[in-house]
Amino acid sequence: MPIDLGIKIDEDDMVISFLKALEGVNLSKYFKKGKCRGRKEYDRCKLLKVALFAYMLCDNDLRSMESLCRYDIRFMYIMGEERPSFMAFERLLKDYLVKNIDEIFFELSNSIGALMKINKEIQYIDGTKLEADAGKYTFVYKIRIINARKKLWQKISDSIADINKNRGLGFNQMINTVLKK
Repeated sequence: MPIDLGIKIDEDDMVISFLKALEGVNLSKYFKKGKCRGRKEYDRCKLLKVALFAYMLCDNDLRSMESLCRYDIRFMYIMGEERPSFMAFERLLKDYLVKNIDEIFFELSNSIGALMKINKEIQYIDGTKLEADAGKYTFVYKIRIINARKKLWQKISDSIADINKNRGLGFNQMINTVLKK
């Protein structure tokens, strides 16, 4: 007797928010037209939702997606307790999608951001590190921390420039004002 997975998942869980965000999105536009031959295949929209949710959790390995659909209750909930193999995900990513999964993920995050009216001109990056047991030797490594901060800001500015170049966005770069502090 199968259990109702919706009861086991909290209302404020990430998977519920993820599915609510994808409610109004037409996922079928990302698939190539064509019919399958042979036996009945898995629902492509569900497989795409699982792949996108796995990408959101930074777990984009095909075998781990298979394992997550078997043992993680959130992925079972998305798939309706079906258990696709890693080959089903490979066929989805290589044969059935019109675009690369990264492009689809980026496009969906932009559309969700537009629906939520998120300002893309502001980017918040917080690299704050606090010590658990701050004592009198807390600022012994002040020079090293300042140098690490400069290197971090340089990496961030290089990443922002790369994003602006590759994705066509217009994030502002404020390197000089931050590094002089």
